[in-house]
Amino acid sequence: MTAQPRSLRARLALSTWVRHPVAVPVSAALLAVSLLSGVTGVAAREASSTVQGNAQESLRSNRDAAERELVRQTTGFKIMMAAWVATREVLAGLSRFH
Repeated sequence: MTAQPRSLRARLALSTWVRHPVAVPVSAALLAVSLLSGVTGVAAREASSTVQGNAQESLRSNRDAAERELVRQTTGFKIMMAAWVATREVLAGLSRFH
């Protein structure tokens, strides 16, 4: 074994690996796959966030619509009861005259 410094041996090993005909395409493919994986992960998180936001908005909208319908039905019931009470009083008043 020669007395070459460790850094020189590492550089020689690296330069031998880089000169290999498959090294550059494989490295480029690995880089592309890792970049695509990162982009896919970000896109999946964004899509999930968008879907959850839309679902929450839809639930809020449905809740508000249900609340408005309940208020409308309650108001209608109150009007009907007031009319029934007024009709009963009128009928009771008429029965006194006979």
